[in-house]
Amino acid sequence: MTPDCLPPLLLEALRAAPRPYRMPPLPADVRAAREAGVDAALAFALEQACMAADAGRAAPQAVRELFLWALAEVIRTALRAEGGDPAFQAQALRARTPDVETYAALQAQAKADTRAVRAAVSAIAHPARLERLPPSAAREALRPLYGLVQAGDWAALAHAAQSLAQHPPAWPDAPDARDAPDLAAALPALAALPALQRLRQGVALLALDSVQRYRALCGQRGPQAGSQAAAATGRAAARLGAAAEDATVQAFGEVATLLNRQPGEAGAYSVAQGLHTPGSLAGDVQGAKDEWDVALLRAAPGADALDVVLLAEVKACAAAATTDLPRLRRGLRRLALAAEDQRHAFAGAAGEVWLSGRSLRQLQPPPAGLPPRALYCCTAPAEAAPRWLDAAAKAVLLAEPASLGFAAALSSGAQAHEQALAPAWEALFTVPRLRTALAQYGLARDAREAMLHPRDLLAALAERA
Repeated sequence: MTPDCLPPLLLEALRAAPRPYRMPPLPADVRAAREAGVDAALAFALEQACMAADAGRAAPQAVRELFLWALAEVIRTALRAEGGDPAFQAQALRARTPDVETYAALQAQAKADTRAVRAAVSAIAHPARLERLPPSAAREALRPLYGLVQAGDWAALAHAAQSLAQHPPAWPDAPDARDAPDLAAALPALAALPALQRLRQGVALLALDSVQRYRALCGQRGPQAGSQAAAATGRAAARLGAAAEDATVQAFGEVATLLNRQPGEAGAYSVAQGLHTPGSLAGDVQGAKDEWDVALLRAAPGADALDVVLLAEVKACAAAATTDLPRLRRGLRRLALAAEDQRHAFAGAAGEVWLSGRSLRQLQPPPAGLPPRALYCCTAPAEAAPRWLDAAAKAVLLAEPASLGFAAALSSGAQAHEQALAPAWEALFTVPRLRTALAQYGLARDAREAMLHPRDLLAALAERA
């Protein structure tokens, strides 16, 4: 084998291995798309708009009308009390209710504000500091402040700071009080601290029904970031990912064993895990993948570096590859910039691995999809019917101001016409953040076309070995 061609046996196995995660083809036309359902219609409209944008022409009016109808239906479904989307309902409530918007903005910086208040209180009333000061009325007056911080009772803390600031207690004239804080300056500063005022305002807003409704909706959309539930969810996802990667490593190891049994190939093939792109490689690192899950490598006779035969990105869930594909392609483009006549050191799970620049250059991705040497591996069962519409793309479309305005009109009982969503259609062609949504079907199709179960690849190779 040479670095610029795959072993014939492996190439045959790759072509023969089933691709159970493939996306089904989109409906043939606007009428068929509408009949196929809302998600299919929206996916069809987005793909047609994407192709029109790539060709530098306007999408047909019928596609525009299909998009508006489908997006309106998605919004109506998301707003349903039963079976709706609580995350979108919370977002829509926030967009149309100033008090909820204020509360959400305050919550976004509540952790930073809590740290600022704790630091200000600790500077004058931390228990360890107070114990180093002489017994006095001032020390006893300050003692409750730290407890209020620990309890998160911001209203009581603000009231206590204001009361003390009006008549700051004095420290006794004693040698061990020389390091006592200047309460005449510190207490008014604490009472007026913007962080404390924001925390206090956030607590006051909790009394509003709209804020309580918002919090209830947020609670339905999943564990809050930083919570124990979120941590547990993250650990479970990490375990699934690790199990998928272990299964891929094992399958690739068996692939290497089969290839090594071929005439003249004894010991040539090996597997590496967790390879990191060296910083010495040129190229833009922004948004580019720099860790490679599993690699099948080959040692060419007399060479001082290994050739990359296959490079696999492992996903525990097939749908995750859609949003990952652009990052993966950027990472491959960077690898393909390697100097052809040099070897390059990659840190790996089992130590340093030297890879040939010539084989890295063969990883240059085509205009769409992945090169033959790069693939996605997934160990999850194939879906009975893959989603037409990627969840991330749907979320981006629902977050558009026009979508939120349409939702506000529906929620208030007002007449909401689909044409009110026209700004969302126009934004598809001008707003960068919508580019992924516009190309979502193409990304899903390309990623899943390059995806297989590692045991399927092994089975296809075993049939031919």
